Amino acid sequence: MNSFNPTRALGFGWKVVIKDFVAVALPVIVALIVSVLPGAPFSGAGGVIQGMAQAAAQNGDDSTVLLLVAAGLRIVGSIISFLVGVFITAGILNFALQVARGQRPGFGVVFSGGKWFFPMLGLQIVAGIAVGLGSLLCLVPGIFLALRFAVAQAALVDENLGPIAALKRSWELTGSAWVQILIFGILAFLVAVAGLLACCVGTFVTGPMLVLASVYVYLTLKGQEPPMPA
Repeated sequence: MNSFNPTRALGFGWKVVIKDFVAVALPVIVALIVSVLPGAPFSGAGGVIQGMAQAAAQNGDDSTVLLLVAAGLRIVGSIISFLVGVFITAGILNFALQVARGQRPGFGVVFSGGKWFFPMLGLQIVAGIAVGLGSLLCLVPGIFLALRFAVAQAALVDENLGPIAALKRSWELTGSAWVQILIFGILAFLVAVAGLLACCVGTFVTGPMLVLASVYVYLTLKGQEPPMPA
């Protein structure tokens, strides 16, 4: 069973991004920004109407209809954001896998997720239900399942698998490496927080960096460890 070094994975992501920021990081950043735009107007309108409902309630008026409309708009916004996120996630992983293998994919590859949209959607739903139920029964089983499913999305895109097959593949690859994946997750969280604390500008580096690091983890567990950039 293959294993990996969590700090080496992060170091790989850092070096790849820093070495060619425009070609590697910029497409990922643009894709992540685009992923939140379609649902934003609905969520924003929901917030505005929520404020109107609160103002109406303070004046003694019935705000039930306004509250329902606000909730509906927010739900629609969340659904749209989720669906667009599924599409973008697949495209970004396709892009990152090519970069990790030493290729130079074009900018538009981050928007190539259509091929994997429905399998990725099924995977996220199934994995979300499984992890959610595990967390409800006891937090530890939910965390354990999340760790064992950690590379399912990358496997789905890389090997063109269905949702269940991708989850099984992730379970097979993670094996005894789940402890290292836990350490990697903790370190990745700290890196993400550091990016936010750097006036949020740091996320332009840490976001793409963590995507590349996660792909490194998958490929290394698969026995195809990417070479560390010079």
